[in-house]
Amino acid sequence: MADRIFSELWFLFGFYLWQLKRPYRKSIKHERQGGREGEWLREAERIEEEEEAASQQQQVFESSIRRRKK
Repeated sequence: MADRIFSELWFLFGFYLWQLKRPYRKSIKHERQGGREGEWLREAERIEEEEEAASQQQQVFESSIRRRKK
């Protein structure tokens, strides 16, 4: 009986330590990846670059149309 209680308490203690360690590991992982903020910034930069490239293409297209009309 005492052996079973001891094993249950040991399991709960291990589970408690495991739960304590999880947020720490997650924060290290986020720091390595730059976190969510870094991810969002990279995505925003990528979108800005795509929009800039699209506007340049539009300008080239419009200038070629103007040349053809002349």
